[in-house]
Amino acid sequence: MEQLDKTLQTYFLDKAPKLPADIQKLIVQYGPFLVLIGVVFSVVGIVASFGFMSIGNPMRMFAGAYVGFMYQVYLLFSIVAAVLSALALPGLFNKKVMGWKYMWYNTILGVVANAITLNLAGLIIGGGLGFYILYQIKNHYK
Repeated sequence: MEQLDKTLQTYFLDKAPKLPADIQKLIVQYGPFLVLIGVVFSVVGIVASFGFMSIGNPMRMFAGAYVGFMYQVYLLFSIVAAVLSALALPGLFNKKVMGWKYMWYNTILGVVANAITLNLAGLIIGGGLGFYILYQIKNHYK
C-alpha cells in the first residue's frame, strides 16, 4: 500500500494542478460534516436495503440470479464504506492523519467496487476526483 500511496501522490499531488489554499481549508473545515451526513444517510439506506431485499426475494426468480447477486455485492461494499467513513470521523474532525488514511482506504474500496461491478464512469470519475481531493488536502492532517 505504501508504494501505491507514493505513486498516487506523484500523480494527484506533485503533477496535478494545486487547489487554491482557501478551497483546501474549506474542504478540511467542512468535509467532516459532509462525511457525517453521508454516514447517517448510508446507515438509513443500508437498513432500507435489507427491507427491500426481503421484499424482493420472491421476485428475484423473475429477474434472474445476477440481479440479486449484484444487489448483495453493492450492499456489502456500502456497509464497508459506511464503516470506514464512520471510523474516519474522529480523525477528520481532529485533523489526524488516521482520518485521512481511512478516507484513502474508502476511496480504494470505491475504485475496487466500481471495477468489480464494471461501473467505468464511477471508476474513472469517482476514483480520480476522490484521490485528487484527498491528496490536495493531505498536508493538513498530521
